[in-house]
Amino acid sequence: MKWLESINKKQMIAGVLIAFTIQLITVLISQPTLDDPFHTGEYFASATHFALGETSNIQPIQIHGLNDVLPALLAQSIWGSDYHFLPTLTFYKLLNFISYVLLISSALIAGVKNKAQLIIFITLILVGNNFVSFRDTLLLLCINFFLVLQKKQFDIKTGLALQILFGVLVAFSIFWSFDRGIAGVIALGLASLVAIKRDKKFILSIAVFFVILTILTNAHDIFSLTKYIDNVLILSAASSEWSYGLKTKPVALSLLVAYFNIFALLFFCFNAKDWKIKSEDLALGVMLSITLLFLLKIGTNRADMGHIYMSLWAPLLLLLVTLRAYVFSQSSTRQVNYGKFLSTTAFLVVGFLFSLHALFS
Repeated sequence: MKWLESINKKQMIAGVLIAFTIQLITVLISQPTLDDPFHTGEYFASATHFALGETSNIQPIQIHGLNDVLPALLAQSIWGSDYHFLPTLTFYKLLNFISYVLLISSALIAGVKNKAQLIIFITLILVGNNFVSFRDTLLLLCINFFLVLQKKQFDIKTGLALQILFGVLVAFSIFWSFDRGIAGVIALGLASLVAIKRDKKFILSIAVFFVILTILTNAHDIFSLTKYIDNVLILSAASSEWSYGLKTKPVALSLLVAYFNIFALLFFCFNAKDWKIKSEDLALGVMLSITLLFLLKIGTNRADMGHIYMSLWAPLLLLLVTLRAYVFSQSSTRQVNYGKFLSTTAFLVVGFLFSLHALFS
């Protein structure tokens, strides 16, 4: 991979901009299609129900969270209830693109400093749009905020304002997506506790989170915690019905993606013991490790290619963060090759999954 040696910062930025442009053009020129009526229309019942103002009579009915409702309600407010279906699908496509941008920006903020990281970053650029969707938008936005707060230095006023906004976003993200919201609150909450040792202002974010959560819960029925818990309990009880069981392909995909996730998690754990407790890398690693575990459960519960892809972005980001913190000694060929081996393995696993998709889809 000698070509990696010649890539400089300007070329990398140009590559990112080209990738974003291609993805955006694809979103804008592609017409919303109804090739999957079930998943395309999942939001329809929830959105119609809320639009009719019947939220207190029949609950719970949401499948994923407010992402089932808000885009459709926004489309209805602009185009009317008779013409909102296709605009809603377009909103979802735009949110998918935004999630992809947030995924790439999180990798850039984390820092791409060596060739091993660059292999993973190129993987995210090429295929990251398949790993995230509108359900991940708020989680990835919160992760970006956490990365910025960990990596950048701000004056007191700006820092406090960002901490407040971070707490607000995490509180709202709970309602945007049930599974991603729970994953984000636990992951970002524990990571914030670790980060407090380095930056006491994270106490403010945690306090704001609880204040906003209380305000939202009492402000509108759509944010009712009681109905939220009812939704989660019913969906958890029904989750086994969506499993493919012990069929050959789902089991093989689950084992492969589990290996990849455990591989990334163990690499982080083996290196974390050498980092100081105040290290920003430890907080980032804790956050991504917990996110990884939740997304692995989401991806393998219904192990088709669409769900398996959901389990790939967190381990890639965790490897990226760990490899950045990993001390590469230029005098030690063994260490340098070890890092390249890890990132190349990640690249090959993702490539293999896409090959399986091409063969079996």
